[in-house]
Amino acid sequence: SREQHGRAGEMYEQAEMWKEAADSYREIGFHHQAARAYVKCKHWEDGARCLEMVIVEEFARVAGDAVKQQKRRKLVLQAAKLFKEAGLLDEAQRILEKGECYRHAGQIAMQRESFEDAAELFQRAEDPERAAEALRRLGQDSEGACLLGVHRRDHGDDVEAAKLLMDAGEYEQAGDLYRKNEEYLRAGECFEASGDQRTAAEMYRAGGDLNRAAVAFEGAEEHLT
Repeated sequence: SREQHGRAGEMYEQAEMWKEAADSYREIGFHHQAARAYVKCKHWEDGARCLEMVIVEEFARVAGDAVKQQKRRKLVLQAAKLFKEAGLLDEAQRILEKGECYRHAGQIAMQRESFEDAAELFQRAEDPERAAEALRRLGQDSEGACLLGVHRRDHGDDVEAAKLLMDAGEYEQAGDLYRKNEEYLRAGECFEASGDQRTAAEMYRAGGDLNRAAVAFEGAEEHLT
């Protein structure tokens, strides 16, 4: 019976027979106690599975409850740690993602060299630096630079954003930022690279380089004819 298994679990625990205690607790759904006992005997995966049951049973609905959200997050991180101890990185990533611990999940994805997952998870965690690194590991340097550039722009660092956007080949966006910051010659170079010769000419003229302005304007006129 449930009561007998509970007593048996307690007796096994007192005797430090952790595996037997854990199995007894698990059989009657005392998953928290079972997890603790499994950890004592280093049955990491069983411990993680029991913690996951606690999360499902006790913390299915946590919206709007900050205390419950914090407790749930703690259990998710503990379960992920146990999955890692068991060598189950894919399961660690899964439970972290399910528990909305996206930055931690991204770190596991990087360990697994699952860089596409990592990039997505770090973006969901609003960690563009790490997302860009994951994209670079995928060989998507331009996408990484663009992601960082947009982040810098949105946080008011226009000059650094413009450099990154230029590296990403987003010449018009970079040119707009240089123009906004009155760096007209750099803006001209960006617009020229984008193929917008007329705007490039205006920027060169505003920056005082009349020779380049004339060349760019001539290029714009040739493009029209």
